[in-house]
Amino acid sequence: MSYFLINLFCILMQDNITTYEKTKKFVEDLQNNSDIPLIVGIDQEGGDVQRLSYLSDVKVTDIPDMYYLGKTEDENLAYQVGKLMAEELRKYCIISLIMQSNSPWKVECILKYTE
Repeated sequence: MSYFLINLFCILMQDNITTYEKTKKFVEDLQNNSDIPLIVGIDQEGGDVQRLSYLSDVKVTDIPDMYYLGKTEDENLAYQVGKLMAEELRKYCIISLIMQSNSPWKVECILKYTE
């Protein structure tokens, strides 16, 4: 008999993001209480959407809106911003799922695994 193991995806919301230690422990507890590895995500795509800014005890980098970053057409800058975002999210064992849609016909999906 064949079967597929499907990972569960959890998205951290504002109520789950309080302090560095509490947020990291929350993610670790989620993983430890699951029979399969979880994919943990957060809205941290820059501009007005930066959930880590809710941390009361840690300063995170203010990332520009991805639309404006894309308008620069600077691949190196985009890489550096993505790397910085990944490094900050990695501290919390979080991956970042970024979805940006600028028209009803075009949806770009970028999945960065911060490992």
